[in-house]
Amino acid sequence: MNFKVNDKNKDLLKIFAGGVVIIVLCLLVCLVHIIDIRVTYRERALKEFNNYLEIASQVIGNELEQTQLVVLSAKESIENSEKVLNDTNIFDLLMKYGALSSFYKFEFINMSKVAFYSNRTSEKIDENKFYESIYLLEKNKVHISENIQDTEGNPLMVFATPCFRDGEKVGILIAYQNTDGILDASSFDYLNGLGSTFIIDREGEILTKSASVAAEFQENKNIYDNIFDYAAEDDANALTVAELKQVLGYRESYSTEVIDNDRNTLVMAFHNVESVDDIYLSCFFNENIIEEQTLPVVFRSVLVCLIIILLMIIVAIIIWIFLNRTRRTIESLAYRDPVTGGCNSNYFIDKAMEILVDNKEKTYIIQRMDIANFRYLNEAYGHRRADQLLKICNDCAWDFFGSEDLFARMNSDQFVSLNECDASLDRRRIQYWEAVNQQARNIGIKYPIRIKFGVYQVRSNDLDLDVMIDRANVARRSMNGTETNPVTYFSTSLIQNMHKVDRIQSEMATALETGEFQVYLQAKWNTLENKLSGAEALVRWIKADGTVVYPDDFIPVFERNGFIEKLDFYMLETVCKLIQEQIKLGYDMVPISVNQSRILLHNPEYVQNVCNILKRYQIPKGIIELEITESLFFDEKEKMISIINELKNHDINISMDDFGSGYSSLNLLKDIPFDVLKIDRLFFSESITSESSTWILRKIVEMAEGLGINVVCEGVETKEQVEALQHIGCNYVQGYYYSRPISAKAFFEKYFEEENEEELSGCVG
Repeated sequence: MNFKVNDKNKDLLKIFAGGVVIIVLCLLVCLVHIIDIRVTYRERALKEFNNYLEIASQVIGNELEQTQLVVLSAKESIENSEKVLNDTNIFDLLMKYGALSSFYKFEFINMSKVAFYSNRTSEKIDENKFYESIYLLEKNKVHISENIQDTEGNPLMVFATPCFRDGEKVGILIAYQNTDGILDASSFDYLNGLGSTFIIDREGEILTKSASVAAEFQENKNIYDNIFDYAAEDDANALTVAELKQVLGYRESYSTEVIDNDRNTLVMAFHNVESVDDIYLSCFFNENIIEEQTLPVVFRSVLVCLIIILLMIIVAIIIWIFLNRTRRTIESLAYRDPVTGGCNSNYFIDKAMEILVDNKEKTYIIQRMDIANFRYLNEAYGHRRADQLLKICNDCAWDFFGSEDLFARMNSDQFVSLNECDASLDRRRIQYWEAVNQQARNIGIKYPIRIKFGVYQVRSNDLDLDVMIDRANVARRSMNGTETNPVTYFSTSLIQNMHKVDRIQSEMATALETGEFQVYLQAKWNTLENKLSGAEALVRWIKADGTVVYPDDFIPVFERNGFIEKLDFYMLETVCKLIQEQIKLGYDMVPISVNQSRILLHNPEYVQNVCNILKRYQIPKGIIELEITESLFFDEKEKMISIINELKNHDINISMDDFGSGYSSLNLLKDIPFDVLKIDRLFFSESITSESSTWILRKIVEMAEGLGINVVCEGVETKEQVEALQHIGCNYVQGYYYSRPISAKAFFEKYFEEENEEELSGCVG
């Protein structure tokens, strides 16, 4: 059975859509976060790069400063030495300080234009070289020039300083240091790992470069030419280079970018080398290097975001599963019947009106059903098997009432269904009843299951489902479970009858407590000896105001609601009390029969209760006779036989009432130890007018007497009937011919008190 409701599905779709929106928003947030991380890390990487470039330029500056210190120390020795400045002293000084640094060449030029070298050689220099040295003095700082090279054409780092003695210039001290490999030291590994590292001057001339310089920067000796060869030919790149030329020499550090034809970005950074005029440490690298460095961070961020989103999805799925399970649990509690596992009244009410509104062109009925005498089935077979029977009723319904119909348990043994009214409905109802009985037998319930169907025909203008269900229930309540046709349709007359039933039910308990139910006795007569042979106890409801409620009105109601059990025990106990009173007065009592309803016999404590009552009032054997209708034995024959045998074991007489009114089997007379057989008035009336029926009745009387069973014919009203019965051998009768039912007091006064003995002997006339 599917308990889903459209509104519930819509709610789930809304939840699902909301979850998708949240996940999409999370993805967008993660995307923005990743982009922000990328930009942030790019900026941080560039900042770290510039910081490192600054540090590297300081390293170069420090190296140059160390060279400067060596040269200045040598100058100080020349100027402060007390020795005469001769060739030997100059050579010793050059060798001493030249060994302190890895100079390519260390020389001293005096004012006589003689150059002394650290390898203890000297030479006369020409005017040009002398004045070039004078130019170096004007620089007054370490200077790197493309024009001053070693033997292999590599630029040299030059430091020149004048030397004075006694205030007179005596010469120029010049140190040369090779720049080749200066950028390949371990301190430049980071820059070289990024790309190409250069030392350039303000005009862009490449003074030295690292061994890792990219191939595209190997050919040109000017950095601007390299940039033009690398960059795409567009106005933006041209402006970038022009700006770079203007900035160098005025700013300590600077960075910019150009784009090549493949749209790759080249990042260029410059930083002034301290202690050197117009010299810059520069590094060129592809921006993809920064991207590659930030990629692990971005990847980790993406991974973390994906994990978070995945966890959110998992949590969302868990929540959805929990909510779905909770929804199903709530629906199960709200819509599922715990006993049958099928629908309950809540689901029926929610769904039925929806079906009726959506299918106005179809004709529907509402049925209210229950199991006749379910209470006694429950007591006889136990709650577990009774619940199994309810589940059978539910399961079989879905096999015969169609997938488009509704079927639900209301409460107890009551069910309700909404069915499309078609030609097959009556047939399917019979099939359903047969299937329930078959499966009931399979679980050990041998008592025939009677199902009552109260039906309401749904009209086009009906809007209130509760009213429709109540009207079907009115039809159901109008039945007592013994009807040949178990189906009753609602009508307005049923409403009037239900008001009458309601009034009876509202008054019955009080009536029992106040004694409004009175015992009436109808005589049984021995026609052969013309004397009283017994009586039958009948109930009459006489209210305090004298109003009489007839048995035909209240007995069916009591059989339906179970109150008949209390009334039957009340009648038995009242009769026993009357018998006890008469015995105490010294009268010889005749047997009095008390009717026992089918419901009473399903009480598991029935036999014990009867015995307790008989014992309480000390009723002699054979004085109380229990009347049981013939139809009981066709409902649950074996159980009834067992109960009657148990009663007989306690010496209680049993009478079969209404023999011949149904489908009597003569086997009953063989199987069940009856004491009295009461012939139904209809069977008797037919027998005296039909020769064949008279013959059958005679044989029944003969057979019963042969089995030791007394036969009583009911409904005798005329002398002719008495004579006919005497003719076929039936000597015990009951009917209006001898006496109507009269109150117990009138009965005992008429038949037992001495002053009535003469009337008793002459009452036949």
